[in-house]
Amino acid sequence: MKKYYTILALLLISVYCQAQSPEQNLKNAMGDLNKVKRIVKVFGMVNSTETFTDQSKVINGFSDLMIQVFGDKGKHARSAVGMIALPMNMAVEIEMIVEVEN
Repeated sequence: MKKYYTILALLLISVYCQAQSPEQNLKNAMGDLNKVKRIVKVFGMVNSTETFTDQSKVINGFSDLMIQVFGDKGKHARSAVGMIALPMNMAVEIEMIVEVEN
């Protein structure tokens, strides 16, 4: 049976608070980054005005980071949307599904 984790906003909240890197928070949530089989899906929410339409370009940076950290295992499906407001006035919130080894 495949094992998946959904990491909700965990990654970029820490960056916002300047606590740890995104990959360190993923490691904290899972215990070991070597368990990552693949990044399945990323859902990026960008704090936007009604006239801003480049949300996908903002989330490209996160996608590029996951590929840089995990190589081919970091390639994923992705959605990017604009939001009128995000918690703590964050610029970006990320939800992602990660397949991990048992």
